[in-house]
Amino acid sequence: MRGRKSKELKFKNLQKSHKNNKFKTLKQLQKTMETEELKYMSIFTNKSARPPKKLCDITGLPAKYTCPRTGLYFFDTACYDLICESRMENNDKIKSLRFFGADLNPFKKKY
Repeated sequence: MRGRKSKELKFKNLQKSHKNNKFKTLKQLQKTMETEELKYMSIFTNKSARPPKKLCDITGLPAKYTCPRTGLYFFDTACYDLICESRMENNDKIKSLRFFGADLNPFKKKY
């Protein structure tokens, strides 16, 4: 057994051996983890392709209607009556609160 040379297998390509190594070094793993983290963060920071949901500016319920005079979203006729009774200054303030906090990123690092 000791004197015999190992047989070369015809189906094995010796030039490609160890090219697809299953084990990675620590530096390679760190690089992949850094890139994966960036991909994970970019999932949540991208804007949606879907249009934003309309929520009632008074109650916060899903709004089916829009006031033609002020542009505020409302849920039902009771909310519409409240919008019509209020002043335009108050309606403008309510409208400005619609997108409050949209630019806040919960994944942003705090220093």
